[in-house]
Parts: sequence; C-alpha cells; structure tokens
Amino acid sequence: MQASKEKLFHHYISSSLGYLLIQCSEKGLRSIDFVSKKDLDHSSDICKKTAQQIFEFFENKRKHFEIPFDLLGTPFHIKVWQSLYQVKFGETISYSELARNAQSPKAVRAVGNAVGKNPIPIIVPCHRIIRNDGTIGGYSGGIEKKIWLLRFEHCKLPKGFS
Repeated sequence: MQASKEKLFHHYISSSLGYLLIQCSEKGLRSIDFVSKKDLDHSSDICKKTAQQIFEFFENKRKHFEIPFDLLGTPFHIKVWQSLYQVKFGETISYSELARNAQSPKAVRAVGNAVGKNPIPIIVPCHRIIRNDGTIGGYSGGIEKKIWLLRFEHCKLPKGFS
C-alpha cells in the first residue's frame, strides 16, 4: 500500500475552552481537537478561516459556521454529522430526535456512537445533544466543556444543572 501524499495543515488557537488544534486538508476542515498545549502552526487559508469563525463564535458574533468540510467517516457517520450540523444555536435535542432527523429512528445507539466520533466539535455541535431522559450525556472534550458551551449558548440545561 502506498503512503498518501495528501497535504494536511494544522493551526492552534487559544479559546475560552483552552487550546484547540484545527486540522485541515486542502479540501476542507478535517478535525478540531482539545489539546493541552499550543505547538507550531503549519496553517492554510481554511485553518485560518476556521480559527476566525471560532473566535467570532466565542465573541457572540457568529452562530453558524461557513467552512468547507473534509470529513472522514462511514457514510452513516457522515449522515449523522450532517444532521447534527443542523441543530440550531441555543437548542438541544435528544439522541432519539437526532436519529429521526438522520432517517435512522431505530439506530439510536449507533447515532450516539457517531456523535461521540464527531471530528469537529463546536462547529458540528455535538454538545447540543442530550440523553432522552434529559440528562447531560457525554462529550469528547469532557462534561465541563459541554456544560460551558450549553451555558454559553443559553440552552436549557439538562437535569441536575442550573
């Protein structure tokens, strides 16, 4: 098997949630990761545009992102992430509702698994998904970051949080 010659870029930013590592291909945004430290950038226009839009989001100047994506996942995961991207700023929905939106109403566990594998948190807002019983659920960046994002967006907080 031949090694891929695909060019990848990365850009670090300091945000309200700590350091974020933005990774892009030449086609679009590939991932955002929560990291503990900043490193040297090897950036691109897409990475810089993503960083700018994240800053605007945290400054309450942006509620929707306009960035090309280059997501890697199964067709099912990509379908779930596309449905997830449609959840509006300041709203929460359950995993069951997301499964219905993704035309997979009987695949709630698989949808939850896909949400957990979302490669671009914040922009594809997996923090807006809560459990069917109204409790918080998980978050790849940690529950404290999910709660922070929900409060930041003035979402109705799940049971047990005020």
